[in-house]
Amino acid sequence: MQSPNTHTGRLGPCLITYRATLDVPPDTLRTVTRWIAAHRRVRDIRPWQRVATARTQALLVLRWFKDSTRVHLLARDAEISIATAYRYLHEAVDVIALRAPDLHDVLATARQEDWPYVCLDGTLVATMQLHGPKNPSGAESWYSGKHHRHGGNIQVLCDPTGYPVWVSPVSPGSTHDITAARTRNKLLTGLRSVAERGNALLKKTWPALQMVTLDPHRLTKITAAALVLLHLQRGARRSRW
Repeated sequence: MQSPNTHTGRLGPCLITYRATLDVPPDTLRTVTRWIAAHRRVRDIRPWQRVATARTQALLVLRWFKDSTRVHLLARDAEISIATAYRYLHEAVDVIALRAPDLHDVLATARQEDWPYVCLDGTLVATMQLHGPKNPSGAESWYSGKHHRHGGNIQVLCDPTGYPVWVSPVSPGSTHDITAARTRNKLLTGLRSVAERGNALLKKTWPALQMVTLDPHRLTKITAAALVLLHLQRGARRSRW
């Protein structure tokens, strides 16, 4: 909208500034900032060349997960280039994903805490349409015929309350949900409704998972990072991870 500028009298955009809030606990921001700062101390050869602080990078990745903020807006607000914003986003996702629990640790905890069962169910994390390799049937690998959209198949393991405790590496969207593995303790069962609550919790807490516009091969790290952030949101847990 073009309107007269009150100072110059010329036509131009009227811009206002305002404060925004992010529905993420301050402790989560502080923890992610600490992780990123530790990563930088180990990896950076010339840390003075960083154009944004660890806190700014942490805020960038949390905004992307929570509000699905477009990367060019993240770059604008952080006063960095779009290319740097993408690089910082991917780096932060990787740093967070490193804290994701391992499946063996989760099952060991389940045995120690005497869980009666855990639940495994698949969910499609939607992505933008892309034309990639085809599967043996000739269909696009990343297209889900079940959901009629492109995306990646992620298996989510939940505890008996329906809380997500582990996420699998991504498979192309055309992949059918895997049959739940069973152990001699019958830890894995087919209680799908419980697992579906866990899937919904991940996507509701982190709306970026409802439509990912990044490379779908990145979904493994993205969903692992989302799980770690979910655990941070929940706070202290009985389980070791």
